Amino acid sequence: MKQDDNAIATADLFAGLMIVFLFIAVVFMQNSQAETESVRDLVEFNENQESVLLNALEEEFSNDLQRWGAVLDPNNLSIRFENPQILFSNGSAIVNQHFKDILDDFWPRYMRVVFENKQMIDTLSIEGHTSSRWNTNTDAVESYFLNMELSQDRTRNVLRYCESISSENQAGFIRRHITANGLSSSRIIYSRGFEDASKSRRVEFVINKKNNDEELRELITTLGRG
Repeated sequence: MKQDDNAIATADLFAGLMIVFLFIAVVFMQNSQAETESVRDLVEFNENQESVLLNALEEEFSNDLQRWGAVLDPNNLSIRFENPQILFSNGSAIVNQHFKDILDDFWPRYMRVVFENKQMIDTLSIEGHTSSRWNTNTDAVESYFLNMELSQDRTRNVLRYCESISSENQAGFIRRHITANGLSSSRIIYSRGFEDASKSRRVEFVINKKNNDEELRELITTLGRG
């Protein structure tokens, strides 16, 4: 009889342990599911941000881009002005009057899009790009640095002009969130495997949306540890 009692007690113990293990497994699965859903939600949020910003830019500027000699690049949320004859005189950092006229129309509307969606935006960049060329008597290294100086001067002048036609509220935002970056020939545009010198000489207005990548990496790391 005592042996039967011991067997019953052992069986009860194992049953109790099974319930504990089952409870732990259920909790783990619930936590894992919640973490997985958090990752999915964050990825969808990032994608939704990009879509909202892209749609806003398309809705505002799609009818104007061609006459401005500009294109909207969905890959980096940039509006690229790529007609060098409109932008600057050859080798000059002075903004052409034709480009100033375009900026008078473009910039206030661009800032309106930015302000309407600023909860999604981290910073803005005005980027200046050149071709790899300078003149026939200049080697590749010297051409790169001369073009670097030129592209930096050009973007600063574009930013200065944009600031001059901005409201006081916008001017404060500009100083906090906008950078002017001269990139020389580091991002040449190619056509059929060859440098397109004309399209490489351009100015881009780039929206840098708020970055949730760090939070996403932490969630993925947590899942990996689990």
